[in-house]
Order: sequence, then C-alpha cells, then structure tokens
Amino acid sequence: MPEFQRNLNLILDTITDGVLVVDSLGMVLYANPAAERILDRHELVGKSLAIPIADGEKPQDINLIRHGGMAWAELRSAPIEWEGVLGYVIGLRDVTVRKKVEDELKRSNDELDQFAYAVSHDMREPLRMITSYLALIETSLAEKLDEDTRQYLRFAIDGAKRMDRMILAMLDFSRVGRKTAPMAAISSREVLDDALAILAPDIVAGATVEVTGDWPELAASRDELLRLLQNLIGNALKYHEPEQPPHVEIHAEATPALFRAEIRDHGIGIEPSQSGRLFKVFSRLQARARFDGTGVGLALCRRIVEHHGGRIGVESAGEGAGSTFWFELPRTHARSEALHETGCRS
Repeated sequence: MPEFQRNLNLILDTITDGVLVVDSLGMVLYANPAAERILDRHELVGKSLAIPIADGEKPQDINLIRHGGMAWAELRSAPIEWEGVLGYVIGLRDVTVRKKVEDELKRSNDELDQFAYAVSHDMREPLRMITSYLALIETSLAEKLDEDTRQYLRFAIDGAKRMDRMILAMLDFSRVGRKTAPMAAISSREVLDDALAILAPDIVAGATVEVTGDWPELAASRDELLRLLQNLIGNALKYHEPEQPPHVEIHAEATPALFRAEIRDHGIGIEPSQSGRLFKVFSRLQARARFDGTGVGLALCRRIVEHHGGRIGVESAGEGAGSTFWFELPRTHARSEALHETGCRS
C-alpha cells in the first residue's frame, strides 16, 4: 500500500491537469502542483477557494485572473470522501489557448458572414445588370444583328447567368454548419419525401423512382439533409442518355448507431479511376455542353456529410454502367455536441 501511495503521489505531482480536493465549504484539502500553476496560487491547502462546483460529467469553463492576464480553465467535479470529510474532487485543465482559438474562429466566421453578404448582394447585382442589358441589346437590335453576333450575345448572357449560379452554389457551400438548421431529431423519410417533392418537375415522362428500406429518425440538420438528398437524387435523374428515361433506386438501412443511404441510377456511369475527383469543388467529369451545372454540388454533399461526422462515396463499373452514390451518418447527437463544445455531379 505505501508503494501504491507513492506511485499515486508521483502521478498527481507530474500530470499537467490540476487536481483539487475541497470540503463542502470550499476549503482546500489537497492540491497538486498543476492546480497551483493553473490557479496561479501557491500553498493552497487550508485556504478557501470560490470555485463553482457542479456535479456531473459535462465540464464547465471558468474565467481566471492570473499575473499574465486573463485565462480559462475547464473544470469537472464529483463528490468524494477525503479522510472522513465529505467534499469534492475537482479536475482542472488549462484551456486558455483553446479559448483564444475559438475566439479567433468566431471572429473569422463573422468576417466570412460579412463577405458572404457582399458576394450575395454586391457582386450579384452587377451580374444581373450585365444579363439584363445584354438581353435588351439583343432584343432592340434583333433585326440588325447577324447570326454570329446573336450567338456571341447568347454566350455572354449564358456566361453571366452561369457565374451567378456558381456564386450561389459557393454561398451554400460556405453556409454548411454555420447558417443551417441545428442538429435535431428528424424523420429521414419525411426529409426524403420533401426532396422528392422539390424534384417532381425533374421526374420526366417515363422516369421511375423506387424507394425501399428503413428510413428511421436520426440526429441531423434538416435543411442540410434535404439538400444532400436533393442533390444526389437530382444527379441520378439528370445523368442519363436522352433515349433512356432515368430509373433511380433509393435504399436506406440503419443500425442503432448508423444510418446508410444509397442512390443508384442506371445512367452514364463513372470511370472508377475518376471517382476521386467527383467531390472536389469545381471538378467536372462531363462537358458543360452536355450536362449543365456549377461543379459545386458534390463538394457540397461531401461537406454536409463531414459536418455530420459521416462518410460519402460512389461506386460504378464504368461508362454506361450506372452509379451508386452512398453516404453514412451517425444517428446520435455526438457530432453536434462535439462541435458545440470546442457535389453533386454538376
């Protein structure tokens, strides 16, 4: 027993986290060296400390005034009996650096919000003017323009409209996790039904959509999950040969911990060697003349899945063999709590 006590004392003397034992009135019964360093006070035993004590597993952050300025510590506490005295054992961890990083991140996000507003308002407004005046020129000079000039004007108008769509897509990309609905318990089937309702105009004559499997409740951001399903199903409806109406199979399965969804099409397929490019921003495998898009959709899907702590991927045997896009999400709130405490082929 004496050897065990010596080893325990050695551990408490060398760890970087602070350990305190206080009685019910806050009188210090024990303090290791790290606790004295974090609190910037020495010879704490026998002194009274005004430290908030809360039972439970979840830590709380407390503000400290040290000789070096403002500091922060993370505190955990639990009831204990120490040499016959009822009190609390308190764990302290210096999180001053973490707090500074969080403050800097918040400032950076605020600046990003301001930039996003400038992009959405100030940059899109001149694009709309360009599009409008080019259209007016095309209309007012219609009888005087030859076919080549009219085609040049159409190219310019299409380019301005495409840039506007790209700006909107990048705004959506930047808002994931910041300007979207918080994680909450939602019905995955209800979100799927909403996505299919939005995509109804894209389900052309002869197209079929088949839904199977288990669509349970899970913890997710509703609008992010909606955008994820909308993008993946929209792609499945879009990438097919003109003479072949799209057929899309949507399947889901779940365990108590994990939700997995698969969206399979019978369309143009993907060369396996190119699949790694799909989820990068502005990466396109198909010519824009054949399939229009911004090149951001699948990157947005990847960002949404990663924000939920999940995975996303694609399987295809090659051109003409169709594709299966899949994603997996945890069904609990663990990812959102952790965040709080610290594209489609287009």
